Amino acid sequence: MNVLSKQGVALALVVSLSSLWLVGCGVTPQRLGDVPQPDQSRTAAISQSPSQLANDFARDLNAAGAKATVKGAVVTLQDADGQPITYDFTHTPKTKKVVFKAGEVTTTLDYQNGEVSGQIAMRLIWIGVKMVYGGAKAWFWYTKTHQGSNYSREELVKAIVYGIISEGVGGLPGGFLWKRLLPLVWKWVSGEAPIKPSLKDLFDLMKKDVGEVAAILAEGERLQRAGAL
Repeated sequence: MNVLSKQGVALALVVSLSSLWLVGCGVTPQRLGDVPQPDQSRTAAISQSPSQLANDFARDLNAAGAKATVKGAVVTLQDADGQPITYDFTHTPKTKKVVFKAGEVTTTLDYQNGEVSGQIAMRLIWIGVKMVYGGAKAWFWYTKTHQGSNYSREELVKAIVYGIISEGVGGLPGGFLWKRLLPLVWKWVSGEAPIKPSLKDLFDLMKKDVGEVAAILAEGERLQRAGAL
């Protein structure tokens, strides 16, 4: 299963009911809060070459515990199933957009504005996009494999939250993410999803809240720096 394995969903439910939901702690390679926020303006950064933008982005992600590689102006990460996710900066200086590709999903991100208001670090927005993609994969797989009496909205929500958390590339306690993400996922599931949606349909539906996911990550960083997590 190339979108989310049955073992993955089973693990999602186990994790959600134990280490995430009850204990509220997670094991991570490095805390997101340990990575300094970039001070330079996005307007100034956009004047760099595509390869410079890609290398700067990969550096920030690797500092946060990711394993990003760069080829030319394209940064590649792996998703939780080992499939490539790319951020293409080839035309960013001209278009102010970054092209995101993962499987059948292709979309663009606004480099300067980050598609959100406020001063949220761009790496958090891009990590947020990757996490939303993980949630969309989980949603797509669950609805394809659980029909009729096998369908449970509660299990679907848990699978989506786990899918989101599994795509994080830096360290924030799982319990914190679970608590903050749960209301957002319930909103998605309780709303009007497309009829017989494709993975891209679900991603586009959830992408509207990338800013909120990034804000949750930013909140976690602030709490970590304050020693509250």
